[in-house]
Amino acid sequence: MTDGILGENKRSESRDLAPAKPLALGWLIVVASMSGLMVGSAAINTFGFSVLLKPLSAQLGMSRGDLSLGVAISHTLTAISSLFIGCLMDRYGIRRVMVPGIFLFAVATASYGIVTADHASWIYLVFFFSGLFTAAQQPIGYVKIVSLWFDDRRGLALGFALAGVGLGTLLMPQLAGFVDRQYGTQAAFAALALAVLLFALVPVSVLFREPSARRNAVASTSTASSPTEGFGLKQAVKDTTFWRLNAALLLAVCAINGTLTHLVPMLTDRGLSPQDATNVLSAAGIFITVGRILAGWCLDNFRGQYVAAFFVVAPMAGIGMLLSGAAGIIPVFGAILCGLGVGAEVDLIAFFLGRYFGVRVIASLFGVSAAVLSLATAAGPYIMGRVFDATNTYSSALIAFEALLLLALVLFSTLGPYRFKSNHH
Repeated sequence: MTDGILGENKRSESRDLAPAKPLALGWLIVVASMSGLMVGSAAINTFGFSVLLKPLSAQLGMSRGDLSLGVAISHTLTAISSLFIGCLMDRYGIRRVMVPGIFLFAVATASYGIVTADHASWIYLVFFFSGLFTAAQQPIGYVKIVSLWFDDRRGLALGFALAGVGLGTLLMPQLAGFVDRQYGTQAAFAALALAVLLFALVPVSVLFREPSARRNAVASTSTASSPTEGFGLKQAVKDTTFWRLNAALLLAVCAINGTLTHLVPMLTDRGLSPQDATNVLSAAGIFITVGRILAGWCLDNFRGQYVAAFFVVAPMAGIGMLLSGAAGIIPVFGAILCGLGVGAEVDLIAFFLGRYFGVRVIASLFGVSAAVLSLATAAGPYIMGRVFDATNTYSSALIAFEALLLLALVLFSTLGPYRFKSNHH
């Protein structure tokens, strides 16, 4: 009780005395987070890998299902490591954990390209190490630092920061495809690794600073949260709301990422050129960015359950368009709606965690959600790959994904009112 009163007094002081510098630094951290997530796990391991799936399969003489198994192994290991990395960030600080993790993630990404057909099975070793270090490039640390710096405008700040995933989905497939066509698959993976170093390691190393106790405000209209405000880890994980949120995340991401990971192979099987199929995937990337920012703004201004419902129904419609097999502009619209949905899912979870459980251990809580995200990202592409290997079509998997999204919609609808409202609510 005393901590809560002291926290409120500190926030009041900060609103009176907050200088311009914390405002500038807060939004600079948002820009740094956007840059880092542009080369995050989703942009590199899901969308960049989607473009290189076919050439890597040909280079190693492995089926799509076999490579999808490697992807599943990698994401499963990421899920396990995510359970711990959030706790490490809460205990030792965000930057201290992220910097070495990002470097090792870049090394693992470059290593995909050095495996040859004579030692094709070694690719699973690369998947293993990539899975261990990918957690550092998931949104865990980015979500925590933005949540600490922002309160009233947290939805919008998270939206802009997480929009980096959408920008990465737009740019990284294009980068991978261009370098692959010009210089080969090995160079393409090396280019992705270099992008990780430039756009994530450098800004995180230079700019990431947690707000101090004396200056825990960004601006008078956007106060930072007290680092001690919220549930403890044990209290939160015993709450059914926490698991309903994560179950909805699991179902939605499994369906949407499973579809988007195989989008390029799916469309080239229908006769599109690799470049045209990549352009369709990039269109999804544009609307991942739009979805992030739009969802963030909506969460600051509308009831969360309504926002969640809209961003689940959109990919349901998109998958339906892809399932129809229609040609022309229809697959583009399908990809766009899927991108709009996946662009919002992580925003929703990050925002809901802060509003239902506070920011005290938000990195640890989001670490659990990141583990769920990794499991979903592993399951979706694996289901798609195995269904294709068995039936030579993706239709059955897409039908199943529609059912998963419907269940996610039901789970989001069961959430109650926020427990930690913004200071100016």
